[in-house]
Amino acid sequence: MYTAMYLRKSRAEEGAGSWEETLSKHREALTALARRMKLTIGGCYEEVLSGESLLGRPEMLRLLQDVEAGRYDAVLCMDIDRLGRGGMKDQGIILETFKNSGTKIITPDKIYDLSKEEDEELTEMKSFFSRRELKIITKRLQRGISSTIQRGGHVSLPPYGYRRCWQGRLPSLEEEPREAEFVRLVYRLYLEEGLGCQKIADTLNRLGAVPRRAASFGRSSVLHILKNPVYAGFLPQRPPDGPLRAGVHPAIIPQEWFYAAQKRLQGIPAPRSRGALKNPLAGLVVCRRCGRLMQRMGQNKGVPYLYCPTRACQPGCRLEIVWRRAMRLLRPVLEALPPTAPREELDSLRRQLALCREELGRLPGKKERLCRLAEEGAYSPQLFCSRLEELTRHQTALLEQHRRLEAALASRPPAPQNRWQQLLGEDRAGQNRLLREVVKKILYQKNPGAAPGEITLEVILQDGQSYSEQES
Repeated sequence: MYTAMYLRKSRAEEGAGSWEETLSKHREALTALARRMKLTIGGCYEEVLSGESLLGRPEMLRLLQDVEAGRYDAVLCMDIDRLGRGGMKDQGIILETFKNSGTKIITPDKIYDLSKEEDEELTEMKSFFSRRELKIITKRLQRGISSTIQRGGHVSLPPYGYRRCWQGRLPSLEEEPREAEFVRLVYRLYLEEGLGCQKIADTLNRLGAVPRRAASFGRSSVLHILKNPVYAGFLPQRPPDGPLRAGVHPAIIPQEWFYAAQKRLQGIPAPRSRGALKNPLAGLVVCRRCGRLMQRMGQNKGVPYLYCPTRACQPGCRLEIVWRRAMRLLRPVLEALPPTAPREELDSLRRQLALCREELGRLPGKKERLCRLAEEGAYSPQLFCSRLEELTRHQTALLEQHRRLEAALASRPPAPQNRWQQLLGEDRAGQNRLLREVVKKILYQKNPGAAPGEITLEVILQDGQSYSEQES
């Protein structure tokens, strides 16, 4: 029998050693089991991540693809709940994949064949208890985090200027001397000398300061330091607009400095929006001189401009002008390409609707099996009510999803004839996504002293072709 081996460390084994030691023990146990059963191991999938959702478990996704393709006759794992104990949707995908492909699940205690009704029901029961256990563990973890915060502990990643330390069993912070001096310098330059964030960033870079997640300091990183209450001895605000809570870690700056900085910042707009995409050319326009991506900034009475982030490199230009010039170059190219994204989205909606209807069709059978097991005494009254309530909530969610999908399909506009028509019907995020499929980069150049619209653009496509035009 051709089999695969799936290894994953569970939360119940936290503190029992490193994940390497745990997976090594499981590998030895399953290898011995395969030897006794005379199984041929054709692949090993080791999950070192602790994601509860399938999207956070790449090895499980790879295993499911191979199982669906019929590559294996069986899968070895230490216990049935190692495959997944997240939400009902994820567990349903896992179990249905094994059932439809006829792949068995082999554990040291039992062989599960989901084509058999008794094994399918037993698997559903174990999955239910695994989900309950996961919810209990999650609640316990949240209570622990809340208790730590109440006692003044810091549970997030240490910000610039601090490093992790422990006060007894309480996680906290201690100063990183060199970085802490740079943090104090940021506040002095901002409050005493009145410098802006970009000038402060330039000063830090000249002095050799290096942030932790970038090559150099920029305007936004300085602004983050000025807004972070941790430097004044407080804990991170939860939620962001919640009250400040004192921590047990030492403050790098006096609280008066922090409050003075917040008062000055109240009249300064944020450098960029975290909401919807505002630049359809984001990530595409490149400065021809220095090679850096042009950035959108809403200056000059709120009119959006594109600027090179390298100081004194070359003048910027209104985003509207750059967009108009780029579209003049790209229109013939886009008109010659057939639309793809709307058809893919339409097929995706139809697949989702078919899966939703299929799941709704299975629910009556699940409820019938639940009632039969309750009559036979397999479920206690409390467990029966809990399981029935969960199925009812799942049915309500499926019906709402079914309604939304049908409405989305009914409201679909007529399909565009080409990629240009499709671009005109997209929002800015959709336009950016569509352009990235065709365009590799757009080179921008504007000479000092040139008129506002006197720019040179060169569009380079993904296939290497280029188009250029100078406008004045």
